[in-house]
Amino acid sequence: MKSASVETAVSRTDADSYLFRLALAFSLGCVCGGCTKEKTTRCDESPGELFERRIAPLLDADHPNTCTQCHTAGLDLEGFLRPDVCESMACLKQGGLVNLNAPKQSVLLAWIDRAEPTSALITEDIIAEERAAFLSWIEHEAACQACADASCTGREPSSCDLSADLEAAFSEETDPGGCDRPTIEKLFRGTIYADRNRCSPCHFEEEKTVAPDAPRWLHRTGDCMVSSLATLRSIEDSGYIDVDDPESSLLLLKPLAEFQGGVWHGGHDKFVKNNDPGYDAFLYFLSRYGACATDPGDVPPLSGGAAGR
Repeated sequence: MKSASVETAVSRTDADSYLFRLALAFSLGCVCGGCTKEKTTRCDESPGELFERRIAPLLDADHPNTCTQCHTAGLDLEGFLRPDVCESMACLKQGGLVNLNAPKQSVLLAWIDRAEPTSALITEDIIAEERAAFLSWIEHEAACQACADASCTGREPSSCDLSADLEAAFSEETDPGGCDRPTIEKLFRGTIYADRNRCSPCHFEEEKTVAPDAPRWLHRTGDCMVSSLATLRSIEDSGYIDVDDPESSLLLLKPLAEFQGGVWHGGHDKFVKNNDPGYDAFLYFLSRYGACATDPGDVPPLSGGAAGR
């Protein structure tokens, strides 16, 4: 089977400078691409010192960056920014944009990953350098917990409850086709994530006291766009999708009735083949995802999608 895949506070004299640079980085979406070059995390370094060392140099006006790409995509992170670095981290955690249990799965990095080389100045190396810097900040907090006691003020926590309206989502019927990442994310939101009630509460990250041995791949912290993307990244990183044979994907076989070839599931059978909308939605997304992973390009809807009508 092949799987697809700060100083805890900034002084007032430094606050304006810090906030400007952080706002530039996040609200304009500066970053994307590789893995951190640092193999170990230095907890003797404060979050503020890390920011000044790894991120601030990338945000100088004369340094090429990928800021405009996420800005033009309409991503608005300004509401998470605070003059204090730790409070900014607390707001990002509260909004579901940072995953300290699995930093590389952070939704913030997923948005960053959308950036593409667009000129001789914006290269893959520039993108990788920028992404690595922000990943190092998340990994520092995950390892050191320097901002664990910080709280996010002036912003109410959000959650994508089971009854929430999943806006900007594609179903099998409205799938426009294509393999660009935003389309895949919206298709996931309108198919598998829309049917998440079948997997509730045992597989939700936020429900750790229920079925404690069950894998936590579902998320609801943050708005529905954030939580569905966090869920998709968990599924991708966990190897639950077989891109060569989507019908053999663990994500499909675990909830499938055993008498129809499903894998034993501690939560019992969740759906059956043949005229079960849940099974159909899961299989549709997995098949589209697999088609894009194995032969990326202008992949059309599998049946009845918007582009096929």
